[in-house]
Amino acid sequence: MQPTVTRLSAAEYYASPEYAAHTLIQLIDGEIVIGMAPVPRHQEILGNLHVILWTLARQRSGRTYIAPTEVELDANNVYEPDLVYLAPGSACQVTEKRLLGAPDLVVEILSPS
Repeated sequence: MQPTVTRLSAAEYYASPEYAAHTLIQLIDGEIVIGMAPVPRHQEILGNLHVILWTLARQRSGRTYIAPTEVELDANNVYEPDLVYLAPGSACQVTEKRLLGAPDLVVEILSPS
């Protein structure tokens, strides 16, 4: 018999003590996932990609966001992608605290771990 997994909504996630205590935290399929700080190589790659994408965004009136910027995709998924691009007229909404809906482009830098 498999253990019962309690799935959280985004509202429950934002109210959880884990959310208050951690900066590298996501809600994936209703489950809290706590991350580790990125290594310098990860940050170097992120910085280089951000400069390229930011330059493109400035030329085309788009916007870029780097982690930790929350993206609430739906009631059970709140991610912190490494890099996000919003095209002009994007359906993704920018609110005071997070992005709502799917961005036009998401970049996630993978590591061996």
